Amino acid sequence: MGSYKILIVGAGAIGCTIGVRLQKAGYDVFFALRDGKELQKIKVSLFKSDQVETILPDKFIYNSQITNEFDLIIVTVKSYDTPVIIGLLNQAVLPTSMILSLQNGIGNEEYLENYFSEKQVIGGTITTSVSQKNGNLFLEETRGGIGIATLNPKAKRIFQEAGYRVVVYQNFQRLKWSKLLLNIWGNGTSAILDIDVSEVFSDKELFHIEYCIFKETLWVIKALKIPLVNLPGYPVKYMNILPFLGESLVQKIFYRSFSQGRGSKKTSIRLDLLSGKGKTESPYLFGKVAQFGNLLGVYTPASRGIDTIIGSIVRKEVEWDRFRKNKENLLTYFKDILF
Repeated sequence: MGSYKILIVGAGAIGCTIGVRLQKAGYDVFFALRDGKELQKIKVSLFKSDQVETILPDKFIYNSQITNEFDLIIVTVKSYDTPVIIGLLNQAVLPTSMILSLQNGIGNEEYLENYFSEKQVIGGTITTSVSQKNGNLFLEETRGGIGIATLNPKAKRIFQEAGYRVVVYQNFQRLKWSKLLLNIWGNGTSAILDIDVSEVFSDKELFHIEYCIFKETLWVIKALKIPLVNLPGYPVKYMNILPFLGESLVQKIFYRSFSQGRGSKKTSIRLDLLSGKGKTESPYLFGKVAQFGNLLGVYTPASRGIDTIIGSIVRKEVEWDRFRKNKENLLTYFKDILF
């Protein structure tokens, strides 16, 4: 097993956690590191029943040192960095390599297939939540697992040996759009306002924006004729019935089960805005809903509005302070559209 080489591209919380699990299972795992980046001591805590095990990633490799020798390449970078890593993947890939995208958002697999064989590129998702503490300690929760869209039995076996619950799907479109329905909740609104998801879900007017985004996404998925699938630990198919329950009841359900589970954990887009890096995953989440809505004749004003505001903040066309902690300005923006 030790001769089977795995490269983690995106050594953040998710990448490091997956990598150390595979490392513990006996695989030869390397974590790609940007040239010039200082190597930090990273710890990953894995939870099993009432036991906690802390493991350190073993092998880091600078991008310039990577050669064509990896059997499996796991991509966990943010969607906006997918174009950036194509050269790196070319350095690492073999004719028989598998490239597994565990990224959120729509379009990553299609982009990778422009450069690599369709048989090599595998769409996947991870629903296990990982939180970061003190900068270099990643804590993995027990709920969830990994979903992969491939008939290759080796891919499933690798992650099972690493201790993951693994579910195999017929195609990555069902997998990715179902995951999108989880990713959108609270992600954009909390980022724009710079508040916690629990605050969004406890507010009737802000939740209305979330509910509109959800319904638009569901309409687009139905227009695409993509069936929803349950993900490891998350019965996503049941989201089809939420519009029949009424907005008030859905708000209560989500406030209790969704936002409280996250606590004060910041969403991915909010973290990107706070970092000032000048890019977010909004175009691959809300932007894709709006894009496909436009192509299919589905009206998506909430999704388009959220993506537009975030894009304007990123490009510094609008001061973030106009919306930060300022619910009224956001409601005014949507007043004639949603209310």
